[in-house]
Amino acid sequence: MKACQVTVPGKLFWAGEYAVTQSQQKAIVAAVDAFLCLEIEASDQNEVISDLAEERLTWSRTNAGKIVSTSQGADNFSLIWEGIRLAEQYLFAKYPEIDLGHYRITIKSQLHDPNGQKYGLGSSAAVLVACLRGILQAFSDIQEPLSEEDRLKIFKLAAIAEARLKMKGSFGDLAAASHGGLLLYQNFDRSWFRRAKKTTGQDVLKLLDKNWPGLLIQSLVFPDDWAFYAFWVGQEASTEKILTQQKALLDQTFLAQSQNLVEALSHDLEAEDFSSFAKHLSANQDLIEDQVQSQGSYYASPALNKVINLARQAGLAAKVSGAGQGDCAIAIAPNRASGQAFLQEAQAAALTHLDLDLYYF
Repeated sequence: MKACQVTVPGKLFWAGEYAVTQSQQKAIVAAVDAFLCLEIEASDQNEVISDLAEERLTWSRTNAGKIVSTSQGADNFSLIWEGIRLAEQYLFAKYPEIDLGHYRITIKSQLHDPNGQKYGLGSSAAVLVACLRGILQAFSDIQEPLSEEDRLKIFKLAAIAEARLKMKGSFGDLAAASHGGLLLYQNFDRSWFRRAKKTTGQDVLKLLDKNWPGLLIQSLVFPDDWAFYAFWVGQEASTEKILTQQKALLDQTFLAQSQNLVEALSHDLEAEDFSSFAKHLSANQDLIEDQVQSQGSYYASPALNKVINLARQAGLAAKVSGAGQGDCAIAIAPNRASGQAFLQEAQAAALTHLDLDLYYF
């Protein structure tokens, strides 16, 4: 193996949340320049060192290929263990004579505050994508700069890993972490995916080789004159928990309206039509708020509404990012002058601005 380092961006959803958890539904999601960095190198034992773990986590492989760790706190890192397990399954299936030996993984993240509280920038997706990229790169299956084919491979592997952990998200965060940029993402046929075999290494190789029906990961262009801002409200929200609490299936009217708004927003970006973009972004927020309230919950907390109202009063487009109830809000300005004026107002109102920009590989 060869020592290597990989850097994976965080993410913020812009539009299409909730609906995009369903087959062939679209969302707009952005990769941002807050990173999770992973280093991998040969070692005399298998271990993970993370800035979110109190101690080094040692692990071993069983004869069945499972990853086992008895270190204190190891149960909190299921995505890392599944990422290692899946990467090794894939490598053993593709290269039967490979010797993986022992290696050390070191993880440092900018996706949480100094106290370990997550910003809502997709740290789960980032750590999974980083594990897969790092291990495959260390054993020369992929190399930087990543080809489009390799980015898609990493996305598919990460989706398989999350499915094996029975996670409920859209995988749009995985698209941002693996591809970078501002993306129009369309979820694939989830019924087909649930039926697909994912247990063995050979299952994984076959699934990687298939076209995933409905999947779309398309780059969008952010207008040069516009400016993007993100704000954190200091309250952590769990997308998995929120999705689990949904009491009913999303109705077809909601799905159709969400799809229309996301497509309209992508056209607005292409046309650089800020007025239309702001209108459609606000409509998507209202649509999601109505849907979530119909389930007896809420989308925008008072802190999120404070950001959004101030931004809209200053002439910016604004919306909750992600599943809501906490984490982040986004604001987009038609030009940097109006954006800077709004930032001064936001600072005076004691809002927490995350100094982020879009990130492209």
